[in-house]
Amino acid sequence: MRTLSNIIIIVLVSMLFYSYRVEIKDLYVHTLSFIDENNVDLKSDTSPVFDLNPEPQSKIDIIKKIVNEPEPLRVIDPLITGTINNQSLTVGGILNSTNVFRKDTSDLPPLSLNKKLNTSAEIKVKDMFEKQYFEHNSPGGKGVGDLGNQVGYEYIVIGENLALGNFKDNYDLVKAWMDSPGHRANILNSKYTEIGIAVGQGKYNGRNVWMAVQHFGTPKSLCPSIDKVLDTAISLNQKKIDNYQKELDTQKNNIDSGGVYGGKTTNEQINDYNSLASSYNSLLQKLKSQIEDYNMQVIKFNACINGLDS
Repeated sequence: MRTLSNIIIIVLVSMLFYSYRVEIKDLYVHTLSFIDENNVDLKSDTSPVFDLNPEPQSKIDIIKKIVNEPEPLRVIDPLITGTINNQSLTVGGILNSTNVFRKDTSDLPPLSLNKKLNTSAEIKVKDMFEKQYFEHNSPGGKGVGDLGNQVGYEYIVIGENLALGNFKDNYDLVKAWMDSPGHRANILNSKYTEIGIAVGQGKYNGRNVWMAVQHFGTPKSLCPSIDKVLDTAISLNQKKIDNYQKELDTQKNNIDSGGVYGGKTTNEQINDYNSLASSYNSLLQKLKSQIEDYNMQVIKFNACINGLDS
């Protein structure tokens, strides 16, 4: 009985399909047409809505720190070698003679004694006696710039005068430096505003001698500061921009090639692209503003350095 019922149902359904075969065909054709039309619409939408903004200009370079190191001065006078124990070199006396030469020679303002530069000069004198060398760079490669950093002296310009030998007095020592073009240039450098001085007496290559060190400096605080936090933020945002760009390129290639990626249709991929492009453009605008602020600071800082001796 059930079999007969099933046969009757199949026959009736078949007759129904046959009766409406034209209508069913038309419906099928219209359905395909609808799908095609919508696919065309989607295809026309595969070009992302958001355009990517051009990247901002690069950061301006800061004028590099300047280090002045003339050839170390050696003065061994046979006439006064035997009286070295009677000689007296002092920080105060060397400072006074240095400032007198600055005033009388070039009408320059006096240099002020700086504790940090004094410390770096003292480190240099002690190191040269202990390691038995007489050069601007230690056997380990450390120079005056490194010593300035070691004692926490933030500088724009830094310089070093070295002297080894026997000198009658403070004036005689500074006069010897003034007679040497490179050392004279340091003493009369209008950029310098501060100085550190150290002297010491001891054995060098078996001979009892004096060593004297002058560390000249122009502190960074004389010029407008550059925001280090801003500089770091720019670097971080530039890395984010690079990562965004790589991801956007990948998504754009997927959209242009068509098909489903990550289980998402073309429209869904476009939405993702546009969302990321919006974030990219917003961050790019922020980065542009940060770089403009930073560059303005650098321009003022560099102008200050260039104008120190004007």
